[in-house]
Amino acid sequence: MQAATDADFGFYDVGSAVGVLRPGPIRTGDLYTAESWENTVRTVAIRGADVTGEFAADLAARNLTLDPERTYRVANIEFIANEILDEVIGPGEIVAEHGYLREMSISYVRSSGVV
Repeated sequence: MQAATDADFGFYDVGSAVGVLRPGPIRTGDLYTAESWENTVRTVAIRGADVTGEFAADLAARNLTLDPERTYRVANIEFIANEILDEVIGPGEIVAEHGYLREMSISYVRSSGVV
């Protein structure tokens, strides 16, 4: 998501993926199965001082700190952006809408030479 949207961060709770990728070669069908919710991606703008929830915990676990005055762009799925943004990322504003996450994933994996 981050690469496809040119966001500062991408946030996706891997526990919300429907399927899992098995060891070995990855096929596009595997990615469709793993992300079969048909989620689209939204980019949210949020000030560093306003970041909370699971996203803040994820950043802390990776020893990343944010400038409280800077506005960051965080790519995430539409459910987070539209339904539970405040509790997962913090009070932000949707600034862009993008295509399907699974299409982005397929494109990213293809560009890496894996598929």
